Amino acid sequence: MATEPCILPADPSKTGRFRFMSNHGYKLEFPDEPNWTPLESRLGADRCVGFMYVCRVDGRINEYKHGITRTCINLDDAGNCYRFTAEDGYIPANWDNEIRLVEDLLTSCGASLQTAYDDEFRAMKALYCEFAGEIEELV
Repeated sequence: MATEPCILPADPSKTGRFRFMSNHGYKLEFPDEPNWTPLESRLGADRCVGFMYVCRVDGRINEYKHGITRTCINLDDAGNCYRFTAEDGYIPANWDNEIRLVEDLLTSCGASLQTAYDDEFRAMKALYCEFAGEIEELV
């Protein structure tokens, strides 16, 4: 299957917004100001600290990616939840199931939705990975 090329403006910094078509045919927008309202309405601002705003899909779905778990939550402006599948694209999803997946993954690594994905966390993760690599070299 051929992949469609990304179409970017010559200088995205001058456009304010830039768009491209993904290989799934969705129009992705990267607004200057992220739309945190749907996620914060669902979780509360203090439980959104590990998420990053990725993009807006087809002008209707906001994609948020958790920095620690690397999993995505997709919400429209009304807070309705969607899951992306390669076969069907963005389909309605159960919010409770989607956020439980993120929470379970966070719990498995000793974190929670209140754990910020910040410089301190990334430094701790780098030390852990370095230590884990040293242990593997010994075995």
